[in-house]
Amino acid sequence: MPEFAGWKTEERMTSATTFLQTLRENPEDRTTLLVFADWLTDQDDPGLAGRGELIHIQTALAEWIPDVERRESLLQREQQLLERHAAEWLAPVLPFCRSWRFQNGLASITLAAEDLLFGTLAAEAGERLSAAWVFALRLEGCSPAQAALLASVDDLRLLTRLDLSGNGLDDAAVRHLARSLTWPA
Repeated sequence: MPEFAGWKTEERMTSATTFLQTLRENPEDRTTLLVFADWLTDQDDPGLAGRGELIHIQTALAEWIPDVERRESLLQREQQLLERHAAEWLAPVLPFCRSWRFQNGLASITLAAEDLLFGTLAAEAGERLSAAWVFALRLEGCSPAQAALLASVDDLRLLTRLDLSGNGLDDAAVRHLARSLTWPA
């Protein structure tokens, strides 16, 4: 398995992997997400603790916060955490990202379909997507022929969301891909 910046001790990552797998299987499970955030903030690693704090902040921001000062404070802290840690958290996929954002502390990235299918990323996609905690992927420049190839990319099963909008794919190509993949329930 390739080594990426931000990967820490195997024991810590095994526990994180268990939480992440549970969240992949149940992406709307807010309780597990918040327990995971608490677990992360308890870690000695500043990157993991920051990720836990980001999860707490982003889940709070997803709710309506009538107190403008509190909301602005959370937004400011969110920005500080992203400035400090985003490059570390996204290190495995950052060279390939066209854009990125975090939702509930989990990565949502945009890649070129060609990179996922044929480039350096193709050989290590599963490890890199897992290491960066990518849950949502938007692919750009995906031709109908590439969409057909996506059906054989097992690593897409690591995602809770795949966005192919804006690629000009017809219904048949999308149906074929949807039937070929097994998504979390």
